[in-house]
Amino acid sequence: MKQIIGKKLFFLSLFFVLLSPLTSKALTTGDITDAAKRRADYITYDFHYGNAPINPAINDSARLVSCDRFVGWVVYDLGWTDQPEIQGLVVYDSRGINDLSQYLESHGFTKITDHSEIQEGDIMFHNMYGETNNSRHTYIVGPKGPNGDFTRFDAGSEERLQLIDQYYPYREKGGQPFYEGVPADSWSYGYRFPDVVPGEGSGSGGDGKLTDDFANGFPSLLTANNYDCKYILYDAYGSETEFKKILDGVFTLMQILAPIIAIALTIIDYIKSISSGNISTSKVNVRMLIRIAIAIIIIFLPYIVDILFHAFGIYDLQRCHIGG
Repeated sequence: MKQIIGKKLFFLSLFFVLLSPLTSKALTTGDITDAAKRRADYITYDFHYGNAPINPAINDSARLVSCDRFVGWVVYDLGWTDQPEIQGLVVYDSRGINDLSQYLESHGFTKITDHSEIQEGDIMFHNMYGETNNSRHTYIVGPKGPNGDFTRFDAGSEERLQLIDQYYPYREKGGQPFYEGVPADSWSYGYRFPDVVPGEGSGSGGDGKLTDDFANGFPSLLTANNYDCKYILYDAYGSETEFKKILDGVFTLMQILAPIIAIALTIIDYIKSISSGNISTSKVNVRMLIRIAIAIIIIFLPYIVDILFHAFGIYDLQRCHIGG
């Protein structure tokens, strides 16, 4: 009798072992980066930066997303769907109800405390304000770029979502991921996805397609803007060019000196007029008004240049600019 029961238990155990691969799906780095890329493409241009009132993974009608909601959305896409509906997962919640870190910890994600152990597909947390406890920013690590540094899938600003200003060059690259690396100075910790996903996830053991296609520029459905920055102000990595830095310096110096010179010359004119006994100061007043007009033009020169560049189609005024 005991032998019969033992055999039944053996075959029952064997059945569950063989069944487990069918009920849980293997999760690869390719799955994670592919899911992050697909979700990043979905929100680019069509969403704005902000705190969504409802978890966008459940209802995205508000068209708002932030760094933490984006990460939570990708996690949701990969099968972890038991997330809070109100607000969704946030980078820090003192109550713990919506806290992203606590959610990941409680769902089997492995915490990373050594910066040197970071891998593609990991979820990063950063402390942006020099604090020691609460993290303020999160994103998903992407494949390594040509410079050997990790890229990132990041929805942490309006500029990133709309691909404007320093992120404008990524419009020609097919959008995210960004060449921003994982800086160690502000890094807090990270989390690594489990090897398998829940049954309702989209992870299917992927083929790492995103990583393989990285060098080819990530073909995507993103629509490029008709205007071309031509990397006048920002290079292919989203950094300011030397020309942009020199131009900013020259304009700043001119804006500071213009009113100072105008005032100084006017004072000199008044002193000369009074010392020469010429009571009429009408000419001095006219010259003063001319100098004030020139100073105003110099102060607003960056904006004038922007308008001219926009008019001649050199770049889109809303996408990259010299003036503020």
